[in-house]
Amino acid sequence: MVKMDLIIGTVGGKAILTHPFRSCGIILVYQWNANISQIGIYHFYSQNKALGDVTFYQLFSALLDNNSSAFSNPLAIELNKNGKRRTNGFYWTPASSNHKTSIEGAHMTLRKILP
Repeated sequence: MVKMDLIIGTVGGKAILTHPFRSCGIILVYQWNANISQIGIYHFYSQNKALGDVTFYQLFSALLDNNSSAFSNPLAIELNKNGKRRTNGFYWTPASSNHKTSIEGAHMTLRKILP
């Protein structure tokens, strides 16, 4: 399961989408020039296209998000353009940062590095 979260700079401004892979200690960080609700759809479409279906599913078979704006249309993320399931989306409890301590720690570090 891969966690997903969004760091919002300013409303309508740039945003950063993160995926920490806890099993190997890597966090993938993607900058988006605009914080729009379609970020998750665009992001996973481009990842799926770049990686191919098999590798994409191996890496992103399950996503855990906090129901952020990046995950506002879960079916568009979970299904490819042909309607075939490419991932399974799950949500943690809203306003419960203790459910995602690893990602929140990474975000604190990123906010220090990237003003």
